Amino acid sequence: MSTHWLPSLPPARARAVIDRFASAVVLVVGDVMLDRFIVGRVTRISPEAPVPVVLHDHDEVRLGGAANVAHNIAALGGTARLIGVVGPDEDGRVLRASLETRHLDAAGLVTAPDRRTTTKARVVTTRNQQVARTDYETDHTLSADKESA
Repeated sequence: MSTHWLPSLPPARARAVIDRFASAVVLVVGDVMLDRFIVGRVTRISPEAPVPVVLHDHDEVRLGGAANVAHNIAALGGTARLIGVVGPDEDGRVLRASLETRHLDAAGLVTAPDRRTTTKARVVTTRNQQVARTDYETDHTLSADKESA
């Protein structure tokens, strides 16, 4: 049984597809989120519970969800039009600033006052092992006026 599930693309056809990336405009609609990474090294096991104690080294913030998809489209040379919802919070401001830094259009982001910006916070070790993840999100139905926007 073959492990290849994608059809083979002849090199000339692949080059033709890649050359068209610059003219591609892609609409990305979805869960716009921020990925936070709290990075450190495990120094010991906690005496309070059998969990690792992570000695903090640094934090990282990345675009997540639909925002990451838009970033990847732009990295391939295309233009992404991003539509999603963020909250009126610090993570929403950080997300918008991250989009701006990468020259990605944030005009399609709607700020909903009753929501928080979806954020996935991961505690990871310097060896790239994920220890825990905390999700910050609002999952109730979007109001009709914000959905319309």
